[in-house]
Amino acid sequence: MGPDVVAFFLRRVKHRITALLNEKESLLRDNEEPHWVDPIEDPREIKWLYESIVDRHDVLHIEADIWPNGKAYMSGGECYIIYPREIPVRPFVRQVLDYGGYLAADKILDFLDKRYPMSYLIEIAKGVLPNDLTDEFAMMVEWNHKLEKEDEELAKVELPKEILLDFEKNTPPTPPQDFEEGQPFPF
Repeated sequence: MGPDVVAFFLRRVKHRITALLNEKESLLRDNEEPHWVDPIEDPREIKWLYESIVDRHDVLHIEADIWPNGKAYMSGGECYIIYPREIPVRPFVRQVLDYGGYLAADKILDFLDKRYPMSYLIEIAKGVLPNDLTDEFAMMVEWNHKLEKEDEELAKVELPKEILLDFEKNTPPTPPQDFEEGQPFPF
């Protein structure tokens, strides 16, 4: 899923964009803090969002906060939307899945809702009709277990002492105990 899908979702919910990048630069306005955009109250901001993301076709990375405690993230073709349970955004997520080619969006959402907050590779079910879904959910669970197992194996790996010493050399200095916030700290 690409940036147009994130824009499609964000234009319907209160949000603030914290990162918007193409290959060369940030597309956010210079020297301006991210601010909350309400789709009903701020139609010009929504138009700017769409023009910046969809019309340019060169956005590679997006990060956004969704009111009150959600997140949207897209980078390198991977898209994550963590929607707040306080607001009914399931219809929007369903539309995003439909737009992205997920023909069994309701079944996929039911599957994900039962397993929240775990992450699953739903691309396995892309283009599959609801009645044709057979092994896809089992494959998603298997993929997730495989990743968990890989993470456990990586956690057990002991690095050689030479590498650990290099990590220690590159550790940034810690502030002195009498350091006060706002005081300059020499790096």
